[in-house]
Amino acid sequence: DTGAHRSLLALDPDSVRLVMYTSGTTGRSKGVLHTHNTVHALMRQLGRHWRVDPGDTFLVPSPISHIGGSIYAFEAPLLLGSRAVLMERWEAEAGLWLAEREACTHICGATPFLEQLIEAAQRLGTSLPSLKLFVCGGASVPPELIRRAAAHFTSAAITRVYGSTEVP
Repeated sequence: DTGAHRSLLALDPDSVRLVMYTSGTTGRSKGVLHTHNTVHALMRQLGRHWRVDPGDTFLVPSPISHIGGSIYAFEAPLLLGSRAVLMERWEAEAGLWLAEREACTHICGATPFLEQLIEAAQRLGTSLPSLKLFVCGGASVPPELIRRAAAHFTSAAITRVYGSTEVP
């Protein structure tokens, strides 16, 4: 239908695309509005700095109702051509198994996820050779944890990240 096609082309890039709710640093709930432009800017930067290539696969253990989970589960496949493997809840061995089976290239998760993933990988004797990047945030990330992870997952860059729903 050409009418529907025309209306898609006429979308205002500054119109709201995504509404996320957070209590942020204030503890007071608020709705955060992201436009097509803000989401696209985030994803262009993420794709460039995180070495995301079309066909790469994100393991998404974070809730999709959170900014982290939603951008890796929905926006990265749409805007960067990646795939997403979602987990209902984090379990290190299940995450490790999924990451191996699906040849995941990117994992983004909180500090306990990385700690538990290292322990499970050491116990099961794998270093996740397809992994290109593990981004760790959401809580304090000790430098020693980054060093341990980098020593074990030798094909991957391991890094800390700080973001918020307002400015992911």
